[in-house]
Amino acid sequence: MEKKVKTTPDGRNPSDLMDAVEVAEYLKLTAKQLAYKVRTRQIPYLKLGTTLRFRRSELDAWIREFPAMPGESRRGKWDRSKRRARKRAS
Repeated sequence: MEKKVKTTPDGRNPSDLMDAVEVAEYLKLTAKQLAYKVRTRQIPYLKLGTTLRFRRSELDAWIREFPAMPGESRRGKWDRSKRRARKRAS
């Protein structure tokens, strides 16, 4: 007998929702790093009342959207090595 998974009217799996603690663990971020990404709207999230929730499927799509290249930092302009190089150049 096959187990049936309940879905929402739009076809999503309700267990797809994660809280901030689960997301931080899933993405290997600290709570502070996750809060920054939410505050700056860098990461997809839902706000249900005062509670933040994240869809695993949206997080996976977000991760695929920004693949890390070998030797390239995702930190961009905040990467210390780049800042030092710019300081020395000027």
